[in-house]
Order: sequence, then C-alpha cells, then structure tokens
Amino acid sequence: MNQIIILLFIFLSVAQSTQAQFSFQTFHEKDGTQIKDEQKSHFVRIINFPSQKGEPYSVQEYFTKTDSLKLYGAYNDLDRKQYVGDKIELYENGKLKSKEKLAHDGQLIDTAAYYHKDGKLKLAFWYPYQVDKSNKVTVTDTLILIYRDSLGQTLLTNGNGYAELIEDKNIISKGHFKDHKRTDDWSGSFNNGRYTFTEIYNEGKLISGITTDSIGTTYQYDQNNFIIEPEYPGGLERLRQFLADNYRYPTEAITHGVTGTVRIVFTVDEKGNIKDIKVKEDIGHGTGAAAIQTLKSAKKWKPGIIRGVTVPVGFTLPLRLNLTRL
Repeated sequence: MNQIIILLFIFLSVAQSTQAQFSFQTFHEKDGTQIKDEQKSHFVRIINFPSQKGEPYSVQEYFTKTDSLKLYGAYNDLDRKQYVGDKIELYENGKLKSKEKLAHDGQLIDTAAYYHKDGKLKLAFWYPYQVDKSNKVTVTDTLILIYRDSLGQTLLTNGNGYAELIEDKNIISKGHFKDHKRTDDWSGSFNNGRYTFTEIYNEGKLISGITTDSIGTTYQYDQNNFIIEPEYPGGLERLRQFLADNYRYPTEAITHGVTGTVRIVFTVDEKGNIKDIKVKEDIGHGTGAAAIQTLKSAKKWKPGIIRGVTVPVGFTLPLRLNLTRL
C-alpha cells in the first residue's frame, strides 16, 4: 500500500510539472492580427499555462526579426485575454517602453511609467485605488507625476507643468496641468493629423473646443460631444444576442469538435456602416469566416464622435463558440 501511495504521489508531481511547462505560440502582425506564417509576422506570442488552477497565464511576446523580448505580462483567462498584474513592454531596440500594473479586472492601478525610445523616462502616472470586501477595485483618481521631453528636460513634476500626451494611437494633445488637472489652453491632433483642435480647460473640466479638418471646416464641441462611442441599435448586448442567434457553426468545425474564442476586428465608419472586418484570432475549420458572414448581416450603427467630429472607430469582438450549446 505504501508503495502504491508513493508511486501515485510521484505520478501527480510529474503531471503537475508537465502542466506547468505546457505552452503554445501564435504569430501576429504589427496591429496584433493573428496569422499563420511566422516569416510574415511582426511578433510571436507565447502563452504559458499555470501550474495551479486559478493562477494567471504568463505571456511573453518576442519580435520576429530580432527574437528580442517585446512584452511580458499575464492573462487572467484565455477567453478575454485581459492583462493583470505587472506588464512590461520594450522597444525593438531592447529599451524599456512601459511599465504598468493592472488589477484583476484590467484597470490600471498604482504607478505606470512610459519611456522614450532611448530608454529614458518620459511620463509617469499614479492611479490610487481601493478594494472593497467583494474584491471590487475602484480607481479614485489619475495623477500625473512627471513629464520629460526627448532631451531629458523635466517640464512637469507632481502634477504641475507642461506635458505632451498620446491619448490614443491617433490622438496627441499638449498643454498645462495644475494640481494634476488640465488647465487653460490645450491643442493637438487626431486621425493621423487629419484633424487639429484647440481646447480650454478649467480645473480639469473641458469648457469648450474647436476641431478643424484638412480643408478648414470647423466643429465646435464641449463635454457633451467630446467623445461619444458608436452605438448599435439596442446596445452591445443586442448585438451579442444577434450574433448568438444567427451564427452558423461550420460543418467541418462540428466534425472536429472545435470549441474556443474567435476574435473579430472591424470598423464602424463615419456613416455607421461596418467596414474592414477581419479575423484577429481564429480557431480554424471555417469558424472565423462564419463569424464575418454573420457580422455582415448586422444592423447599421450610430457613428462615433471624437471632439465634435464623426469618425471611424475600431472594435474587437470576441465570439465564444461552444458545441455543447448547439
């Protein structure tokens, strides 16, 4: 009996060790779209399964050309692929790009730091937060700590001074902070420079703004039409229900017992039409193509607005496919 117990213990230990080392990799274009050809990829993502149930999945990304580290972090689950804990990104030259800390629900918490391409500190924020008895995280403020330009000059400290911010991939803004809040005149551009804007703030509150397009047309805005997300008729839940009701599982996928998450990326254009639908992450056997066909038959959206202008807005839509629900 003792020998059986010892052998069983050894077997379980080996099984757990094997699980801890299990991982898989995927290949991606620069925008994150998953592809099959490693030679055409911009980076490789490796996801490592945890040794204990309930622990996060560690994630590493490497630049394909240089095989140097691009990202290190962790997902809380494979369906949502939401980062949790410490997340570090690097430039292709190997220099540090950013350091962030994320709560279990994906919110930025504590300190976040961003760096110039030479690895020198550019910008830092502090996100004070609270956790209640139900483990709900509440970020109580966003405080800007420091800003340094590309020459290393410190232009802002402890929430006071001048800063240039990249609010999103295509939105750049610059102006002054007072006590961590935007103040006075701000300016910037978005949509790859197609639009420029000027704004007036008072103690962090937007008073007014004017956007000018490439031919000189102006658009006035305030807090009411500063940013409005595109809206699907009935809301996103109605869209999810539409997809669930109308998605047709491919016969090949049923035959192979395929289950998992397909991620679709698309754009809602200035008129509310769905454009540029692509499969970002596929599970094969026609599941991605079927998702595209279903989304094409969805209703027209109410377009999104940024700083008073209707603009194209990109979306990522995860579709959880489960044969047991057929």
